[in-house]
Amino acid sequence: MAEEVATPAAKGFITRTAPVFNNPDDERQHRIERLAGACRVFGKAGFSQGLLGHITVRDPENPDHFWANPIGISFNRMRVSDIVLVNHLGQLIKGSKSVNPVGVLLHAAIHRAYPEITAVCHAHSVFGSAWSAFSRPVDPVTQDTAIFFEDQAILREPRLALDPAAADQFAAGLQDKRTGIQPGHGLFTTGATLDEAAWRFISMDRACQVQLLVEAAGTPELWPVEMARGLKQSLGSAAFCWLSFQTLWDELINDGSDFLDWYLLSAKAWIIRMSTGQVCLRQEVSCLFAGLVDEHLQCFSIAELWARGHPTDKGERSYMKKHRDKSSMFSG
Repeated sequence: MAEEVATPAAKGFITRTAPVFNNPDDERQHRIERLAGACRVFGKAGFSQGLLGHITVRDPENPDHFWANPIGISFNRMRVSDIVLVNHLGQLIKGSKSVNPVGVLLHAAIHRAYPEITAVCHAHSVFGSAWSAFSRPVDPVTQDTAIFFEDQAILREPRLALDPAAADQFAAGLQDKRTGIQPGHGLFTTGATLDEAAWRFISMDRACQVQLLVEAAGTPELWPVEMARGLKQSLGSAAFCWLSFQTLWDELINDGSDFLDWYLLSAKAWIIRMSTGQVCLRQEVSCLFAGLVDEHLQCFSIAELWARGHPTDKGERSYMKKHRDKSSMFSG
């Protein structure tokens, strides 16, 4: 991929910083959560189409393995517990649900060819699919479309990849571009983080919509080349894309975090007795509540915790079951 230069304009938009992980387990959990969340965001955007559409993210410890959404589950219903692990041969390593064989073939080829790519997104979005029929890049007709200037690959061959050799040819067509347009098929976007790749896909589909609208109305005026390049380096940077996706993540969490399945995690947690008749549940899963509460700390009544179905470790689940109806345990 092309080397990226940070610009003062992009730095001015920093509202938060990306998490840094001390061990691969925490980073893995974060990536899986982001993958499930990105599926939900794609579903809300109308990108879910039956068995089609796939998002993958590289495993932080085993670079030849990647996590993927299985087929047969709508983007709108994807959960952390649904995500599966496959290797670059498409073999299932963890999980029991099937994956899209053609999708895994293409994504595996991209992950294999470009070690710097962490995540790949593809879906049969309406505007991206429609624009792909023209077999040409989106033009810098607006500030938002200019972020893709000189960063789009037209992946003409092969039109259909059914074996590793064809998939490798497909991946080679990306070269140093972060966005791919396969004629008559749709969009592929990549990123150093899943957040970046997902935001690029959403933005690119919107860019295709804008291009279709302006061309239907007449001949648009394009942004000057140097200004378009500047917009790509700032608003199209990896950092800006990551930051932009956080707004969608916040909306998703605000709507409900059931997709995280956090009550199924084998994470450290403990319950602290409080004189107020409440308990504090502190989850040590990195970024589980990031952006929602400070230091990942929330308070619930014991009854609410039980009703929500959020047990922690085995001992605590047993403790809660034994005492959930004994309100006197919190007296004094």
